[in-house]
Amino acid sequence: MSFNLVDLVKDQLTGQVKGHVSEMLGNDSGKADAALGATVPGLLKGFAQSPSTPSGADSLLKAVNDQDVGVLDNLGNTLGGDKANSVIESGNKALGSMFGDKGVGALSGAISDVSGVSKNGAKSVMGMATPMIMGVIKQKVMSGGL
Repeated sequence: MSFNLVDLVKDQLTGQVKGHVSEMLGNDSGKADAALGATVPGLLKGFAQSPSTPSGADSLLKAVNDQDVGVLDNLGNTLGGDKANSVIESGNKALGSMFGDKGVGALSGAISDVSGVSKNGAKSVMGMATPMIMGVIKQKVMSGGL
């Protein structure tokens, strides 16, 4: 059975999640949609390239294994609550271990350029999206789909 990982991740982008991203970016839903639209495929491409080296493969596997898939069950509420900063920090920590500061900076710059959000805003969106994406990947791995 084939599947599209981008679509599986985008299924997690409920109105509530998009609303929290929009609030974080100054209540501009157009920029939030653009930032998320660039972040999901950008991160997935980076994750797909990580296994090209043994250390990259180890970092990706560790990040996926460490992810709690429960984050997907209540993502909208988590991002709106007092745990939002924790989710962003956790996501950015995982990104830093996989891509390094230079890689994270390059990707946040590209997302910023495409979406019109600041680099810091793009980095926050990346941090929010990372646990969600890792949760989707882990769910697929656990179900035997990857």
